[in-house]
Amino acid sequence: MPGDQSSQASANPSYQGATRQGSKALFQEWSQEVVHAKEQGRSVAHCALGCHIPELLGAFDIVSIVYELNATQLAAKKLAGKYISLAEDQGYPLDSCSYGKCHVGLQQSGMEHPTFGKLPTPDMAIGATRCACHVNLAEVSRSQYGIPSLVVDLPNNRVMGRATTEEAYQADRRYVLAQLEAIKEVCEKVTGKKFDPDKMSELIDRTDKGALLYCRFVELNRHRPAPYDTLLEGLNLMAITNSPLRGTKLWLSVMENAVKEMEERVRLGISPVPNEAFRLVFDGVPCYSQISTFTKLFHKWNAVFPYACYVSMVGGFGQWETGFRSDPARPLESLAEMLVANRRPNMLDPYSDKLYHVLRGVEEYHCDGVVLHSVKSCRPESTALADVREALMHDHHIPTVLLESDLVDARYFSEAQMKQRVDAFLESMGQRSERRAKGAVS
Repeated sequence: MPGDQSSQASANPSYQGATRQGSKALFQEWSQEVVHAKEQGRSVAHCALGCHIPELLGAFDIVSIVYELNATQLAAKKLAGKYISLAEDQGYPLDSCSYGKCHVGLQQSGMEHPTFGKLPTPDMAIGATRCACHVNLAEVSRSQYGIPSLVVDLPNNRVMGRATTEEAYQADRRYVLAQLEAIKEVCEKVTGKKFDPDKMSELIDRTDKGALLYCRFVELNRHRPAPYDTLLEGLNLMAITNSPLRGTKLWLSVMENAVKEMEERVRLGISPVPNEAFRLVFDGVPCYSQISTFTKLFHKWNAVFPYACYVSMVGGFGQWETGFRSDPARPLESLAEMLVANRRPNMLDPYSDKLYHVLRGVEEYHCDGVVLHSVKSCRPESTALADVREALMHDHHIPTVLLESDLVDARYFSEAQMKQRVDAFLESMGQRSERRAKGAVS
């Protein structure tokens, strides 16, 4: 909601809605490509987001179907429940990954997508060790369709904190590069085409340009008032950056317009809430099935999320925020380096990892409090959140609330209970601010 309707109208904004419209256009283009892939002689791959390699697949003109993107799109359209139930009918437990169950249910339905129509059967599947579910999904596709199944083993840092030795980094880079070489050979067998390094170089080059735009987009939210809410436009940006069409001309154009929209918002003073009162960091996987309802609970209090750790870390370009750049002259090597650079920095110590990112968000985005979101069907991502809450409140004196629901399973979202927790949290933050203004709180 704009803060000053008259001044914004007279300024004649040109790019408002570009992020949402661009995301929609990008996935409409992808849906047409994937639905008509087989009749156009193109191969199809099932992929996990943890080993997202559209630049390599694009060099073979392979269309990819990403497990998590499918699930989040279905959840946002309130259509995920049917597919989750189909998977549970096959014996998948209630607390197993709802991303995975959504995709398994889609496969059980014969890949009949409620929005795009019938999706083609895959010719190969790629998982990643970043999440055990990714490995299992690749195996499910292999078992059901009799296709090659590959797993990319992405090593985590061997040392505590965010640094690693050059020797360890080079070993990890070579290790991942060898796996990409193996995937390249499978792609050649599946498609009957030779690897096209020039085409991959073009895709890597545009991805690199888009990464700089991503950094600009994220940086703009340090402005007060924040031009966008990370759980709305920020999630749209995350979907764009992880699009199977990453590196294409259309994708780069969408990224350019998304940045222009946010720059225009800063110039015009447009913000998600009329009078920004609270700036909050969000950590955890968002509840995609109820994301609009969830954010409205905060917007009612003029609270906004300028930064979300999950969006930044999983958004596709977290490594660019620390200065990483690709080299189009070395496309396959650059993709290996990109995967190594974007790995989770410290999965062996999720408490320190999460606390580091949250505190960074609080400091760099000038936030007043933290919202942690634990999800029913992803315990690894929710690990240590309770301990992080205690550290934030007692060691750093940062107001923090821990909420619970799920990734895409709407059965675990109770609006009444969520509203009660959010209202109590923000009311206490308001009282704390009043006491601080009176000098009662240090």
